[in-house]
Amino acid sequence: LAVKEIQYNEVMVVVHTGPGLAAFVGDTIDQKGLDILGTVAGENVVFVSPKSVKRIESVVGKLNKLIGLTKESNDE
Repeated sequence: LAVKEIQYNEVMVVVHTGPGLAAFVGDTIDQKGLDILGTVAGENVVFVSPKSVKRIESVVGKLNKLIGLTKESNDE
C-alpha cells in the first residue's frame, strides 16, 4: 500500500506513505494538477502545499479520490 493516511490542518496536507514511497507518491501528486503549489517528499511522508488554504478540504478530497479512498462524485 503506497499511501497509508492523509492528514491536514488549516495550512498543509501530510500524506503518510509506505517506506521509501514518498518520492513516488509526491511526483504522482505533482503530475495531477490538484490545485497545489507543490510537494516535498521525504522517506515516508509527503508535505503538500495547497494554492489556497481556503480550498484545503477540496485538495484533500481530490487526493483521496486519486488514491482510491473515496469514490468519484458527479458534483465537480
